[in-house]
Amino acid sequence: MIWANHPPHGVARISVESHAFHAMPVSIQQGDPVPYESTPGELLAVVHAMFMAWTLAERLTADGTPANELVVYAECSFQGPASSRQLVAIDLTVHGNVPGLDAQAFTDTAEQARRAICTPAAPATTSPATLTRC
Repeated sequence: MIWANHPPHGVARISVESHAFHAMPVSIQQGDPVPYESTPGELLAVVHAMFMAWTLAERLTADGTPANELVVYAECSFQGPASSRQLVAIDLTVHGNVPGLDAQAFTDTAEQARRAICTPAAPATTSPATLTRC
């Protein structure tokens, strides 16, 4: 990460060693996000969605019911000002196309995957549907 022009003001950009994408602008604004700039919450949500999809796919495959498709939506909730912001929850919504698996079995397997990826530091609850929270 590079933060130029008098942090915490100025421009923050992230890049990755793999060069999978060009430097991406990042915004740590209070309130509405800045257009075309990612936020730490979005980046954290993407990481959790990736791990959820990967863990769920591995569990489904190990159970003999590999998925044709998994879609994971993630959203982070924070509280407090940017200088002392705390993560409150990460909400994960999972949808899947899994031949031979009923909705309850999918929900149960998704819950197992959620428990595998969520840390004790993040609150963890599950609703009756496929919405899971870390």
